[in-house]
Amino acid sequence: MTEATPTVDAGNAFIEAEIEGSSEGDLTYEIGHIFKRLFARDGGISPHDAAQQIDAVYSDIWFPLDPTFRFRPDKGMPMFLLTINEFIFPLARILRYDDMRQGTLVQLIFEILALPPRAAQIWGEDCTLYKHNPLFNSEMDEEWNINSPPDVLSDEDDSASASDLQEKCDDYLNYSAFLARCTGGGLFENDKNDSGYKYCTYGIADGVEKDPPHGIVRKSRILVAAIYIFFSGQVVRDYCHSYPSDSDRGRRAREMWNVWKEKFEAIADGQNEDPDIKDAAKKAHAVMVELDTSDHYAPENTHL
Repeated sequence: MTEATPTVDAGNAFIEAEIEGSSEGDLTYEIGHIFKRLFARDGGISPHDAAQQIDAVYSDIWFPLDPTFRFRPDKGMPMFLLTINEFIFPLARILRYDDMRQGTLVQLIFEILALPPRAAQIWGEDCTLYKHNPLFNSEMDEEWNINSPPDVLSDEDDSASASDLQEKCDDYLNYSAFLARCTGGGLFENDKNDSGYKYCTYGIADGVEKDPPHGIVRKSRILVAAIYIFFSGQVVRDYCHSYPSDSDRGRRAREMWNVWKEKFEAIADGQNEDPDIKDAAKKAHAVMVELDTSDHYAPENTHL
């Protein structure tokens, strides 16, 4: 099914506010205009062109601005990379999970990773940017912690209004969809310690293995679990089957996948479930069954 069309919304408003709070020649101003062109409704620029233009901001504007960058181990890269992060991660949370611009944002990340390498020290570590970017990885993790369920207030918390609670759950849903798209695109496939896969495994397990009271938080958790299957089901299954079947870890991972499949089916068959939850669980279960019986990933379905 097609994704939702972009709206004149908080995403565009965020970019405009960042630009208006800066001045021409500032990193925020220059990079902000690239994001504005990337998301322009009249065609704009491609993620590939946006990545090239972002790199040009460094080489043509930022690096020449300070003669000392040439002699510094970090080459002025930390502030440049942090400015990029200051657009990527708020937009990952602001853009709806089914907004086509979320996919565009993830495509931009992969285009940045494909840029010609630049050597610089980050936090005293020799890095080959943009592929090895500790600042990006750290920010992705920090945002996940901020937007993960332990930070989402429970339905019984009297200090939270319904609108505040819904906003927190929406942030969790949107940011999880961003992580799911990154996972499905292969962002973590070369992760030697598998740390990137914690996002999907935790998100799915938190949604279907726990049994919190019915309400906004429970609904958001189950929808997030389904989103991980929709956007990254093949990668998640491959990860669960990546260890030898006769090893303890391999058996646990395969059992985990099967438990999730059973849980989605049970939720879909539940008599007192929210219709949106039932529909999402039914679709997620169907994707998992298809993945178990076919070498091909079932078609993406991004509407819950």
